[in-house]
Amino acid sequence: MARKSKTKKASSKTPPKRAAKAKKWSPKESGKPRRPSALPGTRVVVVSTITMPQTLRTAFEGGYNANGGTLAVDFVDDLGYDRTTLRTKFQELNNIGAIALVVTVGGLIIFKVANNQSTKKFISLVGGTPDNNPSNAFLGGVSLQSFKMNRLRLGHLDDLGFQKNEVGLYQNPNSDMVDKEERHWKGGEIRKASGNNDPGTFANDLSLFSSGTKAIVISADPFFQKEKDKLVDAANAVAAGPSGKYFCYPLQDYGAAARPPLPGKATLHGPALKDPYRLLGICASLAINTGVKMNPTFLMLDEEVNDL
Repeated sequence: MARKSKTKKASSKTPPKRAAKAKKWSPKESGKPRRPSALPGTRVVVVSTITMPQTLRTAFEGGYNANGGTLAVDFVDDLGYDRTTLRTKFQELNNIGAIALVVTVGGLIIFKVANNQSTKKFISLVGGTPDNNPSNAFLGGVSLQSFKMNRLRLGHLDDLGFQKNEVGLYQNPNSDMVDKEERHWKGGEIRKASGNNDPGTFANDLSLFSSGTKAIVISADPFFQKEKDKLVDAANAVAAGPSGKYFCYPLQDYGAAARPPLPGKATLHGPALKDPYRLLGICASLAINTGVKMNPTFLMLDEEVNDL
């Protein structure tokens, strides 16, 4: 039976941290004209491992402009997960004097390359707080708490009648957070996508989950999100088949797939990406105007849950 769509606040048992409110600088408050950029340069460059649709570009620019951002913004996307390609791109950016700030999106992998290669100040949107020590070039960013949210996803699925050992996890082995996510997983069976970021394997991969797995959590991997139309199609086929498996997606954006998740067979558990992208835009304007590391280093969003 289809469940009524709903949105709820974070569970009182394990609440995620709320996003700190970024204060907009106001000339009225200071009595002085708008201060110049604290970082030298005339441009902001947003670099991404995956394609950035116009909706996310608009969200980033909305937060950036609303909080006093004045420098031009360029987007370089769909760079992929290959570390050599990413290193080459950052070495190229290091030599462009007009760049005041670099913004990385599309997973921990691009953060780690920037952390190792970038001589430009940079901020990041990441799925989880990085383990390694950030370089002096890193000024902060936004965390989706991607795998930490799995604890809350398991709790929500338990409320829907799925025992933890009946909930599987589908991961991308090419993701930089795959090992850490697996170590923190408290549910049942784990399966990894076959091939090298090949959406053609989704249907077979999902069909391999055992009969004892009644629900599947989709890992919050950027490539999965990029290929959400094909991933949701594959999941819908499994959900409509004899096993009738239930799916839990890590972002509200999966509800906008070309053929949406089946009603009564899916939960969207995580933010709509436009919200962290807008928050990232606010962080970019603050970084440029102040030139100092954010405190707290990462801003985070509340839990958002919709049962379809």
